[in-house]
Amino acid sequence: MNESDRRPNKTLRQDKMIVALLENPTLEKAAASIGMSDVTLWRWMRKPEFQNAYRDARRQAFSRAVARLQHASNAAVATLLRIMTDREAPAASRVRAADCVLLTRQSNRGGEGGFGPFSFTGAPPLDPARGSGPFDPLPKPGFQRQIKLSLHRFSTFSA
Repeated sequence: MNESDRRPNKTLRQDKMIVALLENPTLEKAAASIGMSDVTLWRWMRKPEFQNAYRDARRQAFSRAVARLQHASNAAVATLLRIMTDREAPAASRVRAADCVLLTRQSNRGGEGGFGPFSFTGAPPLDPARGSGPFDPLPKPGFQRQIKLSLHRFSTFSA
């Protein structure tokens, strides 16, 4: 049997290993799910061609997840706006909905950088001025006034 005859089995085996790694939280569980020793799987993971294929598969899986989130974002925004403008909703729910809208808007100020507080690299964007992630532990001055104005604007808009 020559090398070209063995190639499809090698690719199929590699694909099974990659799927197992994507579906399981640990290397040991991934190996067990396909009936392979964890040492064998670990050895495969050290091969550069396997690393490239695994990296590509992870990128594709992440891209699909981001696409699903983007698709669902319209419904999420509609829900937030409905809660935010519902005069019968508890004040805490209305403020939290407004906070979510404002934080999402603030984190996307740069344009098409990602989805909400997440960039396409999968890491939260950092604010170099603060040296932190997208969420401040303390509200900025004028934050409550900004929320009140937003609530008023949306409640008069929806009435």
